[in-house]
Amino acid sequence: TSTATQIEVLRGPATLFYGSGAIGGVVNVVDNRVPTSSDDQVDYLLQYNDVSNEQQASVNMQTGTDNIAFHLDAFWRDSKDYMLAGEADIHEEDDDHDTHGDTRLDNSSSTASGATLGSSYLFEDGFIGFSYGFMDREYGIPGHSHEEEHTDEHSAEDHDDEVGVYAKMKQERWQVLGEYNFDQQFISKVATKFSYSDYQHQEIEAGSVGTTFTNESTEARIDLFHQNTYGWQGAWTVHYKASDFKALGEEAFSPPAKSEMFAVAWLE
Repeated sequence: TSTATQIEVLRGPATLFYGSGAIGGVVNVVDNRVPTSSDDQVDYLLQYNDVSNEQQASVNMQTGTDNIAFHLDAFWRDSKDYMLAGEADIHEEDDDHDTHGDTRLDNSSSTASGATLGSSYLFEDGFIGFSYGFMDREYGIPGHSHEEEHTDEHSAEDHDDEVGVYAKMKQERWQVLGEYNFDQQFISKVATKFSYSDYQHQEIEAGSVGTTFTNESTEARIDLFHQNTYGWQGAWTVHYKASDFKALGEEAFSPPAKSEMFAVAWLE
């Protein structure tokens, strides 16, 4: 979130520019991962909180020459189990288990890291650039733990051992953006976007992968804006999106699915 420069909340006809499936509304996060300026800029954040002993750091850097711009951002976050206002008891009152008397929420810790590198060629009437980013995250799922099976020979202390369920996710994303502005012509601007993302999410129980979810998606878009004509201003867009979703494992209840979407919209 530290890379966001503005957040747009769109409703109504403007959502057509983000595909025909976004009729309920769009939250569009704008960033400079594909830089449009070569001005020198550095933003950084260092943060700590004692509720989960969370430590977080992030940095965004932008620089360049007259025609070449560079962008780099990175973040790292590590947090332990959440501290609670009172004792945590996951068992019913009429259960035979003793209350734990724990003031932290078991299996709520998480770690995450990621980075993005971007560059653009700037010219008088526009730009063209690309970015590559990745993110890794590992987090526990509170309330989802499985007691290990024990024989009578195991001690009562071993019987209390629980194995937490946690998730590992990773994503890689490539995108190419371009924009060209025209002077004194009916078409005032052409904006293009191409992106590809590769996402994977694994649910891990007792140290082994139970279910793996993967999703590869490709998106391409061309927007044509026209000059103000008789008090009207607007644009046309052509939008294509494809995804390949798979779920693998014993608890994979969703079948594989491939989908394609093609949309054309005109907004005035």
